[in-house]
Amino acid sequence: MTTQPTQRTAAHPRQAQDLRAMFHVLTHQGGADFLLHPDIPALTLDRGSLRLGNTPVHTAHFGGDRITWVQEAPGRFTSGHLYVCEGGLSVRGALFIGRSPADAEQRAIYGTVVKPAIYNTRITTTTHPVGTDLHDIPEAEWTEGLPLEISYTVGMDESLPKPQVSLAGEDITDETTWKIDDKGRTVLQLVLSSDTCDFTSEESDFYKRATLAFDMYQPQPQGEGAVAELCSQSSAADGQVRLWQAIPQAGQVVATPPSTELSATEVSAVASELNVAELMQILPDDSVDERSKSLLIRNMKWAMGQDGTEKKWLETFFAQEPPVIDDQQQDLIKKSLPWYQNELTKAYLTQCFNQYKGPNEPTVRLSDEQAKKLTGYFKSGLAQSKDFTAQQQGIFTTAFIEAKPRLQDYISDGGKKWAKNLFDTLTEPQHFVLMVNCIYGAEGDPAALAPLKNFATLLATLEPDAEIAKDYYSRVLQGVLERGVPEGKLDDSDIFSDWIRPALAELLRQAADGEIPLPDGLLKNDALALYEALLKGSAGISAALGALGLAVKDLVLRKQFAELEQRFNEGALPEEYTRWAEANPKLAGFLSKAVKFFLIAGWSVGTALLITSLVRGDWKKMSDQERAQVVLSAVRLTIAGIKVVPEIVNGAISLTLKIWNGFKQAFFAKDLQMLMGDVVASALPAEVELTDFAKIAAENIDDILSAGGEVIGESSAFARLFTKANLAKFLKGLSVAAAVAAVGLSMWKLIKDIQDHGSVTDIVFDSLNLAITCLLAAVAVAEIFITSAILSVAGPVLALAGLILAIVQLFVAKPKNPLDEFMENVGVPFADGLPKPKPTPALAVAR
Repeated sequence: MTTQPTQRTAAHPRQAQDLRAMFHVLTHQGGADFLLHPDIPALTLDRGSLRLGNTPVHTAHFGGDRITWVQEAPGRFTSGHLYVCEGGLSVRGALFIGRSPADAEQRAIYGTVVKPAIYNTRITTTTHPVGTDLHDIPEAEWTEGLPLEISYTVGMDESLPKPQVSLAGEDITDETTWKIDDKGRTVLQLVLSSDTCDFTSEESDFYKRATLAFDMYQPQPQGEGAVAELCSQSSAADGQVRLWQAIPQAGQVVATPPSTELSATEVSAVASELNVAELMQILPDDSVDERSKSLLIRNMKWAMGQDGTEKKWLETFFAQEPPVIDDQQQDLIKKSLPWYQNELTKAYLTQCFNQYKGPNEPTVRLSDEQAKKLTGYFKSGLAQSKDFTAQQQGIFTTAFIEAKPRLQDYISDGGKKWAKNLFDTLTEPQHFVLMVNCIYGAEGDPAALAPLKNFATLLATLEPDAEIAKDYYSRVLQGVLERGVPEGKLDDSDIFSDWIRPALAELLRQAADGEIPLPDGLLKNDALALYEALLKGSAGISAALGALGLAVKDLVLRKQFAELEQRFNEGALPEEYTRWAEANPKLAGFLSKAVKFFLIAGWSVGTALLITSLVRGDWKKMSDQERAQVVLSAVRLTIAGIKVVPEIVNGAISLTLKIWNGFKQAFFAKDLQMLMGDVVASALPAEVELTDFAKIAAENIDDILSAGGEVIGESSAFARLFTKANLAKFLKGLSVAAAVAAVGLSMWKLIKDIQDHGSVTDIVFDSLNLAITCLLAAVAVAEIFITSAILSVAGPVLALAGLILAIVQLFVAKPKNPLDEFMENVGVPFADGLPKPKPTPALAVAR
């Protein structure tokens, strides 16, 4: 049977407020699997209301793609946050449940509208016109259909639970897609390849093209749809289909907890005591953004009032006096007063006046070139300003506290203490795994990135020095790197000779010392003898290993080393290796017994090379000593993972889903997160501190994405470590994580000189066609300050809103026009003096 990538069709973002769906809730507790939540097997959204199981949450706050709540009643407490992902197919987040905030149990959750169930199906014996109502079909025209089963698992090469679809006992998951249709139903679509049709039993006439739609609001819904083509058909009948219905088998357990009604008068939206369960829900939302925008323009107006000329602009154009603000905000503005007066005010007014058309419109306009410069300034130049960073930090913190007053209680109680408590919770495996996997598998879904930005912002608000926020960003970025290891490939001869060789040597030494089990049949002294030969590269062993690397091409790590083990078992080894083995039978015998260690050696090397490729680029420029340092650090990390899942030393052929997923997840434990930081530190150039990792990563990703070529990243070191398809997937996850981190770090002045090194790249992914458009990360920052503040010219009211600064105007009596004088004397010279904007590359991704 041929396989294709499992798909969930990219859907348009959906507002949480608008969803009407019941979600099957799976939970992650830090192990390898997602399991049904024991207390809340289902949660329901109903156009602005939320129920956990059958308990209403009266305090739920809906904003965009996010839902947050804190609800406490006598003897009952719950809090949580959810993000709507995949266009409404899933929700992801965290849930706290207990008798009080103190004993609330936390769980990372993944909710899906695709419900697991076993279905009996029936199909019409004849075709009917498309759109026929199946309820109008007489019983005599129905016949038994193929049984259908929907279940969940985290596959060998997957990040999150995916719906598995079986038809008549055959797994057809890779040829199915899921989406939400215009009627708000979950739709399963299957399109089988000719190979799959040929593979299936002749006794069962498989459905080659078919759809089923399910009611998202039901715990175990029936499916209604049509079969457009059978595998036995030479061609599909135009406009004719067989109607198809799926009925859940009787006796299946639908996990629904007993109803627990709770009136709105019984609950409080504020916890009775300060606790992380509540703190995690105090996240920046639209109200914070709007307040931040308003404060920036207010501060700009105050700055205008401190200059005689600009004060007249304030009176003429805004019809306002300088606003009254407190001493703290005045002190903040004074740090950047020239920037407000010489840059922001002039840019703001010039853009308004240049785009305004209507009564009193200026006759003096910017040229096309000047207008492009000004637009470029708003997209990148403004956000690169250190003054903007400093002002935004102070303003956003103020706006956050004003919009979320409860946050002040945590700051007053010791903001840094609570930042550390929050960090400890966020880096618990259950939350950390979900965060990293959601980012890595986001495929361009912006909702998957929002939690990272929001939590880092909350951390930095609690601790203005933002050291904890920086650590969190770095750990997530490192986790995304580690998540890419199993999807990489190590099939270059020099990777085997220069990297696998010392990694295998160190693993054998550690095994001889008893740190990890020795390979079956390999004695301690034999392991040490092989260790010496590998370490020194003696007896031509480096070239022999290089030949092995060339023998297993274009396979992901697990499959690559399974094939290598199989070749050893069958004696089907490359000629160059065979010649070496004949000349060195003793070493070759040892190596054949150590072949099961190649998988864990490959994991170590994959980790080392991904980190090295990001922070150093071409690893061939590294000295032997530098490479050895990274390899040793990576092996120490891998050994820590082996101690969690010791069965991994039995090799790739003997891997089970439980062992492989358990090993992958082990690297997200807190102590292994720390060891991952050691690997990063060992890969950085000697003069670079670990605290600069995110900056280096962002700058290098910028270079990779801007390098050109038909395939994104094809000229980078990463291209040697991934197949074309996996290269695109990896760079998507890594680029988004790096860009998000860079934006946040820049905004909170964690990288004080990031602006001095040019722009950092942000990535916007089109998940329909995998086309990647590179935008400046500064655009994401700039969105923070754009406002709908009102600008009046003694009558015309100009509203500035959105990144492209649209003007909306209302009209009153026409006064003498002051706009021409401003544009001629201020606006045009200001725009003319701006640098030309940096071109935005448009890069293709391998399909």
